[in-house]
Amino acid sequence: TLVRMCLSMFKCPYVNGKSYLMADLEEPCFEGRHVYYLFAITLPQLILLTIIPAAVLLFLRRNKKHLDTPRFRIRYGLLYRGYVEDREWWEVTVAFRKVAAVVIGTFSFILALPELQVSLSIFIGMISIIVHLLGQPFGDPNGPSRILHYMELFSLVVIWCVNWCGLMLYVTRNKSPALTLVISLFLITLVGTYIGVVSYNFCKTYVRSVLQRRKERRSIIQMAGATNGGESEKGNRSVKVVPQNYVANPNERNELKNWG
Repeated sequence: TLVRMCLSMFKCPYVNGKSYLMADLEEPCFEGRHVYYLFAITLPQLILLTIIPAAVLLFLRRNKKHLDTPRFRIRYGLLYRGYVEDREWWEVTVAFRKVAAVVIGTFSFILALPELQVSLSIFIGMISIIVHLLGQPFGDPNGPSRILHYMELFSLVVIWCVNWCGLMLYVTRNKSPALTLVISLFLITLVGTYIGVVSYNFCKTYVRSVLQRRKERRSIIQMAGATNGGESEKGNRSVKVVPQNYVANPNERNELKNWG
């Protein structure tokens, strides 16, 4: 969102051979007030948005030995939790991927051709899939985090297919209604399947987590009850009530000593 808002100052479509700001089509681009705001606001924001991922990467590398400490994990765990060792910085690659998608959408007026814009999106999607398969940020695909690995891969494949289907629909518009119907049905089925799989895995993981917490809580209660019961029984064995002013015979004195 921040990148999209920042780059919106560069979104200047051409009207009658002259570029105007998309947010205000009465404002000409790259002259007058527009240039002033570009250097005063947009350029510093771009520099800051470029520094933030680099700073996060440097911060995680310098504090690598503290990543598993509870205090550090509570404060900064959002940046790296879920990724395996030596892949704590993977969120930076995800950020750059999102920035690339926003840049392609923002500078579409420079690309001029929608086919070129979608082709670049398909290229970025293909590179993201390859990087994900090679990097394996969630560990071994057959390991305990295989669900995260395959869900991330599935989402990237869906994004790639959506871009490809959009390109096919644009190229074959008003030419082949049957092909348009087939591509549309394929796209709807693919997205619907993705939503269903994501919902199923989320519900399954949530229910399993709730049952696990309930089982742990029951085990703690049972252990506490067993401990208290043992202490009560021990206390009952070590206490004997004797009436006041009671005079015991020698045998009872020995018995009282043994109880004491």
